[in-house]
Amino acid sequence: MPFGMFVGVSNHFESVIFAGVFLTNEKEENFRWAFKQFVAMMGGKPPVTILTDQARAIGNAVMAELPNATHRWCKWHVLKRAHELLGVVYRNHKTFADDFHKLVNHMLTIQEFEDAWNFVTVKYGLQEHPFMTRAYECRHKWAKSYFSKVFCARMCTTQRMCSTQRSECANMMLKIHTVCNSSINAFITQYTKLIDDRESCDAEAERKNKQKILKVHFGYPMEKHASVIYTPKVYNLFKKELIKSTSYLVLPSHEEHTFVVKHVQAESRELWSKVIYKIKVDESIGYYTCECGLDEHFGVLCSHVLAIFVNRGVCKIPDCHIMKRWTKQARSSTFSNKLEKYIGDTNEESRSFRHQLLYFAAINIVNEAEIDPDAFAIAKSNFTRCKKELQEHRLSKTTTCQVGYGSMPEDEVSTHSGVQLEGNEVSESCVQIVDTTKNITIPVSSILAPAIMKRNGRPSNKRYMSSMEANIKKKKRGKKPDPKSKQAGGVMGVVQSRFCSKCRSPTHTIKDCPQLYLP
Repeated sequence: MPFGMFVGVSNHFESVIFAGVFLTNEKEENFRWAFKQFVAMMGGKPPVTILTDQARAIGNAVMAELPNATHRWCKWHVLKRAHELLGVVYRNHKTFADDFHKLVNHMLTIQEFEDAWNFVTVKYGLQEHPFMTRAYECRHKWAKSYFSKVFCARMCTTQRMCSTQRSECANMMLKIHTVCNSSINAFITQYTKLIDDRESCDAEAERKNKQKILKVHFGYPMEKHASVIYTPKVYNLFKKELIKSTSYLVLPSHEEHTFVVKHVQAESRELWSKVIYKIKVDESIGYYTCECGLDEHFGVLCSHVLAIFVNRGVCKIPDCHIMKRWTKQARSSTFSNKLEKYIGDTNEESRSFRHQLLYFAAINIVNEAEIDPDAFAIAKSNFTRCKKELQEHRLSKTTTCQVGYGSMPEDEVSTHSGVQLEGNEVSESCVQIVDTTKNITIPVSSILAPAIMKRNGRPSNKRYMSSMEANIKKKKRGKKPDPKSKQAGGVMGVVQSRFCSKCRSPTHTIKDCPQLYLP
């Protein structure tokens, strides 16, 4: 059975496993069920951005179940065969690795990406290379420039841990704990150990977050403010942007509420590299909007805005630019509003979410009640009262049906059951099932076992096989393909060129390749 994991990132920039799911197969309807159950488990709130591989079934399921979420492909999956398919170029041109690295990781705007792609393909003669052609045709699905203003928690901008590499890393950790052919009960046990390990690592990071004092690099008041509010991992990323800001100069601008910054080495940089950025300011709330879109994409200010802050002498990061999920106080929020919203939800699918809300609400009450004996007495009396009311509520829900002796006449019982009974058997047949809510009484003797239908012919001597084994033994007929999926690019609409896997020609496939028939 395929097993998948929903992986995110915490305020300490560590991988977090939200959920795991077993699927019978990797078809679209199964992925749709998985996404639907995941949203229900998270309290009905869908993700803002989801990063997957290029599987068409996953893309169609995301479009159907998460229509408002931004779906992007994992850059690592798209470009993982670059060293294999471009090995000759890497070997013959020493500068290709640096140029290609800048192209896929450091382009901030669409125009900059397009210019850089044209420059690299022309310089190294890759205009008609199959790998570069297919990667360029789906660039809007993986290139950072095309969704720079979409929040991705920096999961698709870093080189070492980009997008679903976090999921691949979690899969590798899971393989350390268990093997792929283990039984389900053994797998669940080992999966629980993996979750415990991740929670212990997260608890250790949270402990260091409360005890560690960060050292500043430059000594700016703004930098000291960042070291106080951000976690260590996020502060290090902020510090890198602050160091980059020293390479930009603030130029005068003729437009109102607009700043212009320029790189100090603009003349020596590549022709396709963007060296001038415009930043617009909303003075009423102190919000800065840069062309690069890093603040919207990651939640941390870019080097261009920080250069303006240093030039203007800003001492603190504006509140509108502080994303709480990256701060040390990200887990101190109260859940009272969410609790009032979801407490009336009786949907069984949201049980885990209700458990989480109640758990954090109880933790907050415990923290408030441990201050003094009076607060402790108030909390204890209310806990006792709440427990009593919950027990009464549970009994009212579960005791609507009971079994006992009723007052139905014996002749009526015999007539109702269709069997004439004598002696002590009559008293036993008076046992009834009574539903006090609907006021319905059913004699137990009237409930008969279902009739067993015996099939004609010789009984089968085949042993029972699981569905997976049956699929291996006997190939099932596939469903009628969706007419939309036959179109170029399928339902997702991403059209990529096809090349012969033998000679890499775009004019034919390997079935018609002339090199197969050469002597």
